[in-house]
Amino acid sequence: MSPGKETWTSTTSLHARRLQEPDLQTGALEITSEASSLHSDRGTRAVPIADQADFDLDAIRSEFPILSKKTYLNSCSLGALSTRSEAYLGDFTQRWHDMGASAWYGHWLGRIEELRQRVAAFLGTTPRELALLPSTSTALAVVTESISGGAVPTGGRNKIVCSDLDFPTLAYQWAVKPEFELVVLPSRDGVGVRPDQFAEAVDERTLFLATSHVYFTTGFANDLRTL
Repeated sequence: MSPGKETWTSTTSLHARRLQEPDLQTGALEITSEASSLHSDRGTRAVPIADQADFDLDAIRSEFPILSKKTYLNSCSLGALSTRSEAYLGDFTQRWHDMGASAWYGHWLGRIEELRQRVAAFLGTTPRELALLPSTSTALAVVTESISGGAVPTGGRNKIVCSDLDFPTLAYQWAVKPEFELVVLPSRDGVGVRPDQFAEAVDERTLFLATSHVYFTTGFANDLRTL
């Protein structure tokens, strides 16, 4: 396929979409994203919630088949699967079949950037300040690795403070790094950790106060402004 040539490909919605191949000589790349009309076997159309005129909670619940059978609270470990997500997964695999590696620059990278912009708008920030990673554990590992081994000067500070109610991955990231001193604060009531406990543990050697906004075990919400 010649550089810069426009091609057409079919998708799961049976609509043809024009894709721009990259210029292999200059490296120029045009990333496009489009709103897909996706259909699952159940006939569910994958329309973002933000695009719906009315926020119908019952309609949203109906997209999660397991909710008709169970009260599902384990969203931390593995969230309930929605028919909308199932449709997107089908679209993902079909594009892989149809486009191969060109799906990266013809569609997927554009969708990632679109998601970054939507999340940035939701958080009241800019896409340049936002990094998207596949899981909290991965994000924590990126932070830890970025400063471990003297990669980033810390001014002699090496103390990390967290609590025994935090998700285990948070403490593990630092526990395996001998250059850091990990302090794990015990919860006095088994529900939360008081701000004064953190205040007592934090000193001039503290590099990070690494804790959760909401503890996964109890649902206790930390007062982040005070911390």
